[in-house]
Amino acid sequence: MGVPKAPVEEIQEEDWDNVVALNLKGTFLCTQAVVPYMKRQRVGKIVNVSSIAARIGGDLTPVQYTSSKGAIITFTRYVA
Repeated sequence: MGVPKAPVEEIQEEDWDNVVALNLKGTFLCTQAVVPYMKRQRVGKIVNVSSIAARIGGDLTPVQYTSSKGAIITFTRYVA
């Protein structure tokens, strides 16, 4: 899936939702699925993948991508 790059006022809601669903919701669902097993075993590690774009943004990366990757960083800190 290509991520359309456009000014924020021109981004289609569907494009925003697709990127957030793939990146952030996918991370959430995978984490949610594994946590019960980790709690039962009393051990485990989750490695989430974000992007440097989440920290620096920039003209080269679409806002919906950087926003979803930034949210992954925050989500991961919360879960930890």
